[in-house]
Amino acid sequence: RELVYSAMKIEDHAAELATSQENYAKLLEGILAPILAPLKGQTLLDMGGSTGIVAARLRDKFGVVPLVVDPSRDELAKAQALGLDTALGTIDRFTPNDESAVICLFQTVEHLLDVRAGLASLRSWLRVDGLLLIDVCEVRWNMMRQKSVARAMKLDHPFAMTDPVLRAYLARAGFAVRKRFQLADGGMVRKWLYVCGRCDPQPWAVPD
Repeated sequence: RELVYSAMKIEDHAAELATSQENYAKLLEGILAPILAPLKGQTLLDMGGSTGIVAARLRDKFGVVPLVVDPSRDELAKAQALGLDTALGTIDRFTPNDESAVICLFQTVEHLLDVRAGLASLRSWLRVDGLLLIDVCEVRWNMMRQKSVARAMKLDHPFAMTDPVLRAYLARAGFAVRKRFQLADGGMVRKWLYVCGRCDPQPWAVPD
């Protein structure tokens, strides 16, 4: 984060992180209400859950039982202060004790070093009837906004994703997209949010 915030010329890192996560939590709460409301008391695994602001809001609003996993000890300490269960780890260095009813991968998939392996792990941790909630930055929007491919790239994103590419990754990993939402910023698509269930993997899937 120090490197990224330095490039973005953001001085108050903690305040910026809290504000951005609170705003995103409010946005997700409204979109996910009909999906999470019936899952009161069910387990929710938040991979890359950071300070737990999003998980805590989903817990308080819908009664789900979150576990926040993140590689940052400092950010997990803030999640613990919100009364959340936490685990230190990354998607390739974590093994859950039980399958989850819901797995969240918010603002994280672009950070993975191996998207295919990461999604395969998530599928193996999800109940047969469970849901994967995943979002992705639409890099084409950033290209249009920045009027530059180079400026659209992010230092902490090994992958620059588009909607068709992520949907192909999901299909190959064995996830069927049940719902897809555009999260708009200034009238242009900034992110996509997907609600996915398990299906048979489709190794032949390619971006449409």
